[in-house]
Amino acid sequence: MLKKLIPVCVGLAVMAVVGQSVLADKEVQQLTDSSQKYQSMTLEKLGVQLNNNTFKGGSASELPVLDTVKDAQGNEWTYVSYLHSNLIEEQLEEKYSKKVATSFIDVQEKILDPIIQVGDTIPVLLLNEDLTLGKMAYLQEEGEGKLILAEFKLDEDNQEWIVTKRAK
Repeated sequence: MLKKLIPVCVGLAVMAVVGQSVLADKEVQQLTDSSQKYQSMTLEKLGVQLNNNTFKGGSASELPVLDTVKDAQGNEWTYVSYLHSNLIEEQLEEKYSKKVATSFIDVQEKILDPIIQVGDTIPVLLLNEDLTLGKMAYLQEEGEGKLILAEFKLDEDNQEWIVTKRAK
């Protein structure tokens, strides 16, 4: 009988330790300085501006998650790092449906899986205000390579995201 209780006790102990870590980690984590630099570089190459200033690549506070940015054509986008895309997924589920949110995950995989390579930077995501158009961009070769850009849109009738411009 004691042998059967040991795995249960170990499991409860692990859940107690991990549970506290998960609860303490509810806030959005900041990007590291190097990730921040690459995010800034990617946005700069896209011609994106934050708070009416072109990115200069500085402190982590320059790229707040879900901030509104403007592209070279004056279009406004919501910026989010690929690492925080779950925040957009939550908004999509709230505004549309779970199917749309899940499709958002799928479209990111369709874009990245065939082309992402070791040394590529963490992608940035840009979505329009009504969450129906998006862009994903990143830099190759640890920020020294070319800009990779893909575009996608929400097919509201089918409740799924589709790639409209393949990354290259």
